[in-house]
Amino acid sequence: MGQNILGYTLFSASRTDRPRACILAKDMNTRMLPEFSCKYLVAVLLNYNEGETERCLIVCSAYLPYDSKDPPPDEGV
Repeated sequence: MGQNILGYTLFSASRTDRPRACILAKDMNTRMLPEFSCKYLVAVLLNYNEGETERCLIVCSAYLPYDSKDPPPDEGV
């Protein structure tokens, strides 16, 4: 899942060497979406309240190298 850092939670792909993307969240109700995450992409589900309505938001972070002629390898995401 994530690692706690001084009140923050760091989300990144944990089953890969040198992950390239991450999400840092503070004081939020977040949950990692491992089925949509890999070395180059991280997705989390954020739950929050808007008035009396509970809302969900998916937040993603992606590593997109601009200096490579080839796209990042497909890791089955």
